[in-house]
Amino acid sequence: MKTTTIAFLVSVSLTVSLAQPATALAQQSLASTSTSASVAAPAVEAGLTPAAELSSTPGAEPVSAGVEPSRLLRMPASLFALAAVDDQTPASSLSAAQAPATQTPKGQLEATWKPAKLSKVFLYALQMTFYEHVMRVATQDFTRQMLKGKFWPEYFDSVHVPQKWGDKDHWQVNYIGHAISGGAFARIWMVQREPRTTTAPQYFKALGRALIFTTICSIQYEMGPMSEASIGNVGLNPDDLGWNDYIWTPIGGVLWTMGEDAIDKYALTWIDKHVPFMMAKAAARMILNPSRMLANIGMNRTPWSRYDRTMMGEPTGRR
Repeated sequence: MKTTTIAFLVSVSLTVSLAQPATALAQQSLASTSTSASVAAPAVEAGLTPAAELSSTPGAEPVSAGVEPSRLLRMPASLFALAAVDDQTPASSLSAAQAPATQTPKGQLEATWKPAKLSKVFLYALQMTFYEHVMRVATQDFTRQMLKGKFWPEYFDSVHVPQKWGDKDHWQVNYIGHAISGGAFARIWMVQREPRTTTAPQYFKALGRALIFTTICSIQYEMGPMSEASIGNVGLNPDDLGWNDYIWTPIGGVLWTMGEDAIDKYALTWIDKHVPFMMAKAAARMILNPSRMLANIGMNRTPWSRYDRTMMGEPTGRR
């Protein structure tokens, strides 16, 4: 008990002894400030010493309405710079060290964009094709049954030129599913090879080049080394083939891409700015832009990715 009482008295005496110098310093600063203000005010009012000349006089203390916190607490003035920024002090009044870091201009980011190599673009397309074949094998029993034979002989026997327009698939697969797949190929080309278009002629020229790329990818998907002919041997029976897969896939894909661009510009950008739920925004992006979702997966991006804006709808200046 005695030890505790002695320790308490010692701590109180130390606190009082440390507080006295700080109190004296504060009183001295306040007295000097009020004295300087009382001496300078009559001189300025009488016109003997201008205020600007008084503030620039060598060795003179600046007249202020209060006490500088950095001087009173013996701390660096840089610690109080954040208060100036939070109080919306103009950036011109801050020093270069205190000014907030500026972001890279949007135009500068767009100027540094370069088209990807053709090898990279085709690699992304083959990667997306591989994912589509994985889904075929996982969901189609007859495709899994056809994997048991010899690969190369049955692959060559499956490559045939179609003799009719339609194949054995339903119209939903031929005219909606193939259009979405073709739109994914077109999107990969647009993102990786085409600069940002600002006029209608530029946009349609870019779509024309995307149409050629999508046609090549469509032919590969039907009869190439990584195709329905090699994985599942779809063409062993020539009656199972149709021209619609070769013609409608690229044409429908480009038309689908145009429709998704319009939805993304006028609907999804509004959702990004006004819907507060991130999961709802991501779901809307994937449901309303399915071919872009497939293209993002093929390009190793998140399915709801948009490189030109954030989830809040703010532009990033990237592709």
